[in-house]
Amino acid sequence: MKLSIAALSAAIVGFTVATPLPEDSGYVDTFVREEPIGYCIPLGEGYAPPPEEDTTFSSSPIYTNISKAALTPDTYIRTFSDESAAVFRPDHYLHRVELTSYSPLMCSFLCDTHDTACWAFNLYVERAPTKVPGPACPNPDPTYRYQCVLYDTPISKSDVENDGQKAAGFDVEVRGSNGQFFLSLFIFLLCCVGVVYCIFILLLVLCVVGILFYDFILMDVRPLVFAVLVLEEVLTWRICWACTVV
Repeated sequence: MKLSIAALSAAIVGFTVATPLPEDSGYVDTFVREEPIGYCIPLGEGYAPPPEEDTTFSSSPIYTNISKAALTPDTYIRTFSDESAAVFRPDHYLHRVELTSYSPLMCSFLCDTHDTACWAFNLYVERAPTKVPGPACPNPDPTYRYQCVLYDTPISKSDVENDGQKAAGFDVEVRGSNGQFFLSLFIFLLCCVGVVYCIFILLLVLCVVGILFYDFILMDVRPLVFAVLVLEEVLTWRICWACTVV
């Protein structure tokens, strides 16, 4: 079990919001001032719906439906969908914000406007406690939160490792986890991979041309020299220029 990215950790250690958020912006930043553990500190209610009466959080289809119905912003690419765990990349974590709705558009806005270069975000529904679990509140009532977590690196399904934690008898869980990263970075990587592939094909073609036009029976090395010289010319023409302007 990895440490949860929920309000629980914020309540235990306390933290300050780096950038104040307007009340009418459609999202709120979840934080709790430093308090000792064990006094049933209220954490407030989340904005996500509870599971249906005949289901549990882990089995309710409502969170799958919410996740799959969410539209991907035009400038982003979805890398995974409807996972039951959150991304665990503490070395690339930027910020976490609780949203008032399951909104990839709002999460992408937070990523686009973040002070540090943000390349990806993880949006999910979290089962969280309404009070800080502790001796006085070993298993408080649950609430359900929309969490938007920002990262400064691309994320993929292999990064989905944070399935919550058990805190003083309370199970923190994750559902409907979607991951998306900035489209321009994808284009940049795709362009550079394409350039490398084109260079490989070019070398192959040049070698074939060299074999056809030069006498290779006597192990003539001129085709190889010819290919290297042409490749040098191609690189001089800045074949990767397209990547730098994406």
